[in-house]
This record gives sequence, structure tokens and C-alpha cells, in this order.
Amino acid sequence: MAAIRRNILPIGLGALLFAVAFVYFLPGINQAVNIYDEGIIVYSAVRVLEGQLPYRDFWSIYSPGQFYVLAAAFKLFGTTIQTERLLDTTLRALVPLFAFLVAARLTNRRIALVAWAGTTAWMAFYVYSYEFGWVFYGYPAYPAIAFCLAAIWLMTIYFTAQRARWLVASGVMLGVAALFRHDFGIYCGVGQVAALGLYVQLQPAPDADSATRMARLVALTKRFVRVLLPFALGAAVIFLPVALVFVALTPLNELIYDLFTFPAVIFPRFRALPYPPLELLDNLPFYLPFVVVLMAGAVAFVAARRRTAADIAYASCIVMLIVFGALAFNQARVRSDVIHTPAFFMPSVILLVILLRGIPQPAGKQSDASQVLSALAVLALVLVFAQPLVDRAGLLTDAKRMNPPTATELPRASTAVVDRNMVQAVLYIQSHTQPQDRIFVGNTFHNKIFVNEPMFYFLAARDAGTRYHELHPGVATTVPVQQEIAADLEKNHVQYLVLSSRFERANEPNESSVDSGVTILDDYIHSKFLPVMQIGPYAIWRRV
Repeated sequence: MAAIRRNILPIGLGALLFAVAFVYFLPGINQAVNIYDEGIIVYSAVRVLEGQLPYRDFWSIYSPGQFYVLAAAFKLFGTTIQTERLLDTTLRALVPLFAFLVAARLTNRRIALVAWAGTTAWMAFYVYSYEFGWVFYGYPAYPAIAFCLAAIWLMTIYFTAQRARWLVASGVMLGVAALFRHDFGIYCGVGQVAALGLYVQLQPAPDADSATRMARLVALTKRFVRVLLPFALGAAVIFLPVALVFVALTPLNELIYDLFTFPAVIFPRFRALPYPPLELLDNLPFYLPFVVVLMAGAVAFVAARRRTAADIAYASCIVMLIVFGALAFNQARVRSDVIHTPAFFMPSVILLVILLRGIPQPAGKQSDASQVLSALAVLALVLVFAQPLVDRAGLLTDAKRMNPPTATELPRASTAVVDRNMVQAVLYIQSHTQPQDRIFVGNTFHNKIFVNEPMFYFLAARDAGTRYHELHPGVATTVPVQQEIAADLEKNHVQYLVLSSRFERANEPNESSVDSGVTILDDYIHSKFLPVMQIGPYAIWRRV
């Protein structure tokens, strides 16, 4: 009973913080559908719900977790955009909660509330920006970050409690994170292993003075393996069974290519963006982490040199956050815009809050250097809060934007805004096909592709006539894939195509703007289909 009473306040506070973040995220939930990124997620979940397997039955570079969790939500609550966005909001509200819990372990609850507030403000801004107009619901990065922070939090508990169960629990959370984004799981896992290594290496060893160098190395290795095994076991229990299922059911070459080779080798060529200009507010998430890592690294170094139990735990926790955020820059360095920085930026927000303490002193008094560090952290946090709070205030004071007209003719759109041309094109397809009929949603031309509109499949409730509902440059612009798509359309007796010209003029400074010279799919379309209707950017083609 005493333990229950002792935990009531922390549990109640955590529930309150989660609920407040959830409510703060709700404005914007009815904004326009994202026809590409969000479309990929919702339609992939539909395909999973229908019994299809990612990588085998449809192409994807995402880990499968988001598809299966969303498919379950569709099964329980209905296949609508509202279901997807409420699930996203729920999972996203975990990010500030775990940010608070991590910061509270290294500071105190009052200071940790700043970490909660900062991550809440930014997780709202990442999904919907009033100023810039982007809408990014359903992004698997958000739950992956949440569970990575959960893994980090549980390991911070181990550093003080030194109970193996906390290592196992941390590994479990890491395994869950990897099911949503395997790359984030790798980044966080490397950070945690590095922190464990530092923690073990700094621990005083018995008979260290009398032992030989080789004996000390052997003893250190044994201690490291002893703490690594429970952590690895926890991760393996979650991740390994899922991985084995996909290895058993999916051609291994397809699995490796989709999840590793393409993201590492092909994706950067076709999606890389130049680094943004060095602007204080607009590109803060891209550049501020570099400064924060230097400051936090200096604090970790000072703490590690003292080698007290508290300082060793403190330094190890900081190292976890530094390495996770630094490795997550791998995503931001390729797609170098604000909306691709959350895994890179969120650890830095937590580190800034930790730096409010300055450099912890044994006597409890701050040195001049420590006070300067605290002042810099305060200044940086003011900048951190400025943009997302101003942006959210703009939305909350704009009644028209808060209550936009919705596409009531499309049940799956629910309360979300859908472009009127898309609504009319969807209705046309629905009126000329049966629910079991397959369609193809592509672009006017396929020798050069920026993106396509997989959201159309979802809203129309019509399945894709090919495994490539996402047309990615570097994939759908190649000879083998265009041959496969054409063969799929023939095999599945696809009668209607929807070809959009919406992104014809998109021209990013990467290979997506280069003509591949591959016209196999376009030649097939023009030989087998004829245009029958034009609705805005959408040309409806019917098989001859």
C-alpha cells in the first residue's frame, strides 16, 4: 500500500501531462489530407488489413509497425482519416511524456516540465504548421521517437537502481521503437550501448591496481557483457520474432533492398536537399543541435572525470541522448528540411533542459562557467519555444482555418479537408467501378517522378492494380519496375487509371528532376487506354 500511495502522484502527473499534450495536438486534426506521405501510411494499412504483407505484396521502405497498428485501429474504429489521426495524436503525446520522464531523472520535476512543454510545442508544429501549411499525420517517426525515449528513460533508472529488469525493459522499448522505424532503433541502440560501455568503464573495479592490463581488460569485458545481455534480450524478445516472420515469408533480397539498400544508396540520390540557410528561427531544429551537443558533451566529460556514482550515471545518460540525436542526423542530412528533424532535434531539447542545471558541482554551488552554460541554455530555450508557439497561436485565432469545410461525400475522409477536384475524381471512379475492381493512380508521365497520390486509393476504397501504390523516383522510373507495373495492370484487368498532373512542375535539386528516359509504362498506357474525363489535374483513362 505504501508503494501504491508513493506512486499515485507520479502516475497522476504523467497521465495529466499525456492528456494535456493530446488536447493541445487536437487543433489541426481536420486539416487537408496529405496526398502523398499520409496516403502511403493509410493505404499501406488498408493493404495489411486485407491480408497483404509489406515488402512481398507491396513495396515500402518503412518498418511494418505503423501499418499493423493502424490496421488494427481501422478494424476497431473504422477505416477513416479521423481514426488514423487520433491514433497518431495518441502516439505523439507519448513523446513529451517520455521527454519529461528522462529530464526528471537528470534534473527535477519542475525543470523537466520545460522539456515536456518544449517537445509538446514542437510535436504539434511538426505535424501541422499554420504558417507553412504542411500536414504530416501518420508519420512513423513519432511513435519511434516516443519508444526510443522510453528506452532511454528506463536505462537511466538502471544507472541508479542497477537492477537487470530495467535493462530488459529498456531493450523491450527499443525493440518496439525498431518496429516503427528500424533506423531509429539502430541509432538509439548504438547510443544506449555506448552509454552502457561508458558506465561500465567508469565503474571502480576491485583489485584494479594489482591486476595486469590484460586482466583488467578481461574483467571489463565480462562486466560489459553482463549488463549488455539483459538489454539485448529485451530487444530481441520483441524484434526478433517479427523479423523472423518477415524473413520466412518475404524474399530476402526484397527485404534487404527495401529496408536497407534503397534507403542507404538510392534514396539520397533522389530525395537529398541542400542544407537550409543559417536562419535563427526558421531552421533552428537543423542547426541548434550541433551547439547543444558540444555543450552537453563538455558537461558529460566533466561529470565523467569525477567518477562518483551520481556523476557516472549523469554522464552516461547524457551520452545516450547525444549519440541518439547525432546518429539521427543521418535522416536530416539527406532530407534537409525542418519536418525531417524531429529525431535529431528532440534529444537536443531535452539536453537543453538538463543544461539548465549548468555543470553540477559537488558543493552544490555553480561556477562562473556553469552559470554561463545555464544562461545559454535559457536563451536557447526561448528560441526553441518561439516559433511553434507563435504558429499555434495563429491557428487558434483563425476561426476559418480551425473549422474548414470537409468532404462529406467521402466517408473515409471523415472530418479532414479534401481538394474538391480529388473529391470529384474519386466520386467518378466510384461510380464507374465496383468495390472489388482495381485501379491505378499515377502521373501524366512516368519517365520522371516527384511523388504520386496514394491517398486516392484510400479515399476511393479501390485497391491498387500493382504492388507499387507508392511511385518513388529511382524505383518506378526504372525498366524492371515499369515492366512489372504494366504486367500487373494487365494481369489484374485494370479498367481505369487516374493520372495526375499536380506535381508535373516539381523540380527539386536532386535526381528526381532528371528524365530517366524510361517510357515503358507510358507506352503501355497509351497503347491500352484512352482518356475519358478531365477533372482539374486528374485525367481519367479507361481501357480500350
